Formats: sequence, C-alpha cells, structure tokens
Amino acid sequence: TGAASLGQGVETVLAQIAADALGVDYRRVRVAHGCTDRIEQGYGSHASRTTVMTGSAVHIAATKLRENMQPGCSAQGSFKSEHMTYPYGAHIAVVKVDRETGGVAVERYLAAFDIGRAVNPRLVEGQIEGGVVQGLGGALLEEFVYDAQGSPLSVTLADYAMPTACEAPGIAVLLTEDAPSPLNPLGIKGAGEGGVNPVGAVIASAIDDALGVPGAVTRLPVTPPRLVEIMRAERR
Repeated sequence: TGAASLGQGVETVLAQIAADALGVDYRRVRVAHGCTDRIEQGYGSHASRTTVMTGSAVHIAATKLRENMQPGCSAQGSFKSEHMTYPYGAHIAVVKVDRETGGVAVERYLAAFDIGRAVNPRLVEGQIEGGVVQGLGGALLEEFVYDAQGSPLSVTLADYAMPTACEAPGIAVLLTEDAPSPLNPLGIKGAGEGGVNPVGAVIASAIDDALGVPGAVTRLPVTPPRLVEIMRAERR
C-alpha cells in the first residue's frame, strides 16, 4: 500500500478490509507499506483519507484477486474520488471555571459522529478520543510565545504546556452508521480529524456560557491569565 502508518491502526484496518473481501481471517493478511519498489504511487496519510482511499483500493484489489484465485496470482487496485467524504457530528463539553484563578476544568466531553461504516469501531473511537485531547491542548494550554525581539520563549516542554492524562476528561464517543457514503464502495467516511477540529470552538462556547457572556472568548488558548483578564474586562 502507498499509505503510511502513523499509529492510527492502518495495518489492522487494511488487513480487515482485505480479509473481508477474500473471505479469510484478517490475521492471515500482511500489510506492507513504505515499499516504494513494490508500488508505483503513494500519497501518505493525511486529510482523513487513508481508510476511505486506501481502504477502497484494497477492497478493489482483493475483490479482483478473489475472482481470479489461482496459485501465485496477484492483483492491484486503485481508487479516486472527486469529493471528500466528511463525517457528520457534534461535540458537547461541560466546563467549570474558577473565577479566582482563571483555571478551566473540562468535566465531561461528548463527541458524536456518523462515519458511514466503522471498519474497526474501537480504532475510530481511539482516534476521536486522541483528537479531542489534542484539541484541548490547543484550546487551553499550547501556545508559542515570543519576546519583544521575536525570540521564542516556548522552547521546552516546561514552557510549552501539553495535555496529559491528568488534564483529559471523561470522553464519551458515540458512533452511528446510519448514512453510508455513496462515494466509495465501502460506504465509509473520513474520521481522523473529527476529534480535533471542533474542540477549540466548543470549549470557547462553554466558557462563554459559564461566564454568562456570549462571545467573551475571542482567542485561544484560554490560559488562566487570559481568562482572568477577560473576567476583569467584563466587570468594568
């Protein structure tokens, strides 16, 4: 395959798709990636496209192989799409604001998506959960800071705060498969970025609601000093 593994479970998902088309146990399928001498084209993994594009190509190749199953035979498959296959979903957050310190605690988080078809639901849930935590970092912690001369001040992990398990709230993920995509043979939709993209807006909106001031947050991350300044401005 021309797809790249980034830890998102590419090997497992592609093996499952191939095994399903071939009618064999997925543990008998070996996925090779990054071998440029064995495949003409490879576009990597990005834009929530690996399962949609590469998975569809694997399905096509495996179907060809099954239709002409002979010793030593092989088959290739490719897939092109004229349109992205976005998932549809919603994020909801419950936050608690400390009006003295400006600290924000995310107490609960829900991410719900219709992804067309979940080849491996556990992997999809893991990707969305990880994306939510990444989004929380951008919403509340992570920021590149520079001094007046333009020199970076966020140069170590002591200066550039990132979310850990301690900051991660309980995250509930709801997946539905009610609307398969008509744009590929598997009916799947890209889900890789669904976890991270909405988080900043959701957290900002939840903080606005906690403060009772719509539109109070206009910049991310909402660090404690920044939130204290927002609350002071509202009291003036």
